[in-house]
Amino acid sequence: MSKQKAIAFILAGGKGTRLYPISTPSRPKQFQDILFTGKSLLQATLERTLRVLPPERIKILVPAEFKQIAEEQCNHAVEVITEPVGKNTFASMTFASFYTIKKFSPEHVILGIPADHWIQNVEKWVEAIETMIECASICSNLVLLGIRPHYPEPGYGYIQRSKRLDKHPAIHLPVYNVKSFVEKPPIDLAIKLVESNEYLWNAGTFAWQPRVYMDTLQMLMPEVFHAFNQWLEHPDQSTLNKAYQVAPSISIDYAVFEKVPEILLAVESDIIWSDLGNWKGVVSVLRKLGFKDKTRFCDSPDQGFCILNYSSKDLIDIHVLATPTKDKNLIVVMSDKALLIVEEDRVHEVRKLATR
Repeated sequence: MSKQKAIAFILAGGKGTRLYPISTPSRPKQFQDILFTGKSLLQATLERTLRVLPPERIKILVPAEFKQIAEEQCNHAVEVITEPVGKNTFASMTFASFYTIKKFSPEHVILGIPADHWIQNVEKWVEAIETMIECASICSNLVLLGIRPHYPEPGYGYIQRSKRLDKHPAIHLPVYNVKSFVEKPPIDLAIKLVESNEYLWNAGTFAWQPRVYMDTLQMLMPEVFHAFNQWLEHPDQSTLNKAYQVAPSISIDYAVFEKVPEILLAVESDIIWSDLGNWKGVVSVLRKLGFKDKTRFCDSPDQGFCILNYSSKDLIDIHVLATPTKDKNLIVVMSDKALLIVEEDRVHEVRKLATR
């Protein structure tokens, strides 16, 4: 079957609160040029997804309030589908599964692809996505993308792999059964996970046939299955709104994956990747990119600070606005509306500012 019956859903409903003040409620990080590349994270995601599938089989899934900006950023090249409300990846992927049954068939393979991640080696990402499609078309499993850890990262989720599957002619990357998950471990545990060589970073990217997901959903959350099945039988906005009211606002990992590891597969790749989950992650990627524009990114790691300037106003000079201590580096973020100064090891707290 390969890619002929695959549909990609780019999930673009995240809030990106840890990247305040650039990521805002009206324009979260997936719609921002966070990495100074001249394109938003959504546009970059669409660009690489188009290397796997044609535009008619790529959908952008967003809450209704982001429909216009999503259509503008993709130049109306692909269909933008709206959710009644943003309720995390469980509701989004459940809707995507039922939508695919309604519009295509239960045997199509659907992909869930985050709109706000960064990939350095796109060719390897394409290879991994194509492998996921093949796995999902051949096996009755839910398939995840696992990335070989390059360092111990406490901000990521980890997939514990178990037995490697026998090689298949159409599958070129390692594929493993899944044993368990560890979500955002403390640094000492993250070091042990990486050293064990049993764990992969969870890249938040999925593939499966809707019929497989339906069976799992009916077993785990029959009330959610029933609510979305009602929409399948009576596909109007009111019925979809009711289905979203029933679905809890949690990730697909918590709702499904952690409860049924025995039906999961993980495709392993050594992609250079970041979820850009906080300003420390953004700075790390900009350093990898070798970004040189000192009016936008002033980086002095030896002096313990870096400044990211997203302001559209003319900048006369850059000044360090606080004195780093010996063991605490500072990240300074400048926007048109706010200035953020944060210690590097406290970037996870930025989301509190975004919700004030």
